[in-house]
Amino acid sequence: MPRLHASVPPHPRRIAVDLRALVGVQTGGGIYVESLLRELAGRGQFSYLGLSHAPVAAAEHLEEAGVTTEVQSAPLGVLWQQLVLPWRLRRGDVDIFWSPLFTLPSVLPVPGVVTVFDLTPILFPETHRLKVRLSQQPFLSRTMEIARRIVTISRATADDLVRLFPDAAPRIDVVYPGIDPEFVPG
Repeated sequence: MPRLHASVPPHPRRIAVDLRALVGVQTGGGIYVESLLRELAGRGQFSYLGLSHAPVAAAEHLEEAGVTTEVQSAPLGVLWQQLVLPWRLRRGDVDIFWSPLFTLPSVLPVPGVVTVFDLTPILFPETHRLKVRLSQQPFLSRTMEIARRIVTISRATADDLVRLFPDAAPRIDVVYPGIDPEFVPG
């Protein structure tokens, strides 16, 4: 998450993170979220609060790394993100919210950072299930309006975002994914 370290207050800032990618079967996005969050938490610069609508399989590993986790039950992740999550963030104990899942709540009481892996739900909707399209497409424009920073993992996605949302260009940063230590030769 670029440029969030610029002015670290004397006490750690608390960053809330959308953990919906860790609910159910973990895919590439879930591996990215868990690995990055564990690495960031291990650095000790900020405190992290993982939030989701259902229990996450990685909760024990995250808590071992210093990430507090909370579940606010909701039948669907998108309902939780748009209706329940904003109420949770209003408590005043979170400074920044990071969604690694393409969209932010339409009403966001704290500054938000979003990670966009790709724009296939918009550019190639036929490649996604209806559930995915309905949980992302309606909220993307609003996300691009309210996000303080927009992180992409490739220059191609950054270029797509600029083409579709030119006003978002100054807030876009490309941050390439790292390599998990298990893949580094010993």
